[in-house]
Amino acid sequence: MLRLTFKKSKSKYFPAVLKLAIKFEGFNKKNNTLKISKRDIYLKWDDLNLIFHYTLKWKGTELNYRGITINSYADMKRIFYEIQRLHSDFINYITARIMIDYREAPAITEQYKKHGEIYTDKINLDKLTENEINELIERMRKIK
Repeated sequence: MLRLTFKKSKSKYFPAVLKLAIKFEGFNKKNNTLKISKRDIYLKWDDLNLIFHYTLKWKGTELNYRGITINSYADMKRIFYEIQRLHSDFINYITARIMIDYREAPAITEQYKKHGEIYTDKINLDKLTENEINELIERMRKIK
């Protein structure tokens, strides 16, 4: 799991970052460490994006992934852009599915009914499990 650790900062944005970080289940307030899950990347992107934006330049900020610590601003920024790309791909997948479902909904629904399968065009992103997120990612990769 990816972890972001930041030190107390004199930045005027420090209180705002703490307020955002507290929203995350994996935030440890004692050492300002945020464990970032896949679910956070896909479903809490706006808050995560702001946290990254403000903290990456702060002295003492570091990312840790599988025991590897990264504290170079350039490297952390590169990792941030990759995470941002993952989120963007996820949203593009959802958007593509919505376009397909709504453009061809009657035909698709009839096709699934003929095969006796249950089909739903509603995805509640807030209630997705880690496995469901992984399944969506796999479907997204197959579309490309």
